[in-house]
Amino acid sequence: IWAGNPAKFLRKLTEGEASFFSKSAENYASLASTHLAENSKGWEQVAEEKEMRKANRERDSDYDSHLGVKRPLSATLPA
Repeated sequence: IWAGNPAKFLRKLTEGEASFFSKSAENYASLASTHLAENSKGWEQVAEEKEMRKANRERDSDYDSHLGVKRPLSATLPA
């Protein structure tokens, strides 16, 4: 680890700190893919997903199961 201006060597990275960089890069790549997918949607798809979320918002399967309620399965949102 280097810090300061001008930079001075402070210490070597631990093995855990060094492995964090590759894990962090994988997480950022995954986030970038999700961002691309979400921002590539058309207005119609965004509006449809909003309505699906609204319809499913108040349906809790655990609560329904205690009441014995079986609701029809609705369309699922993309992962």
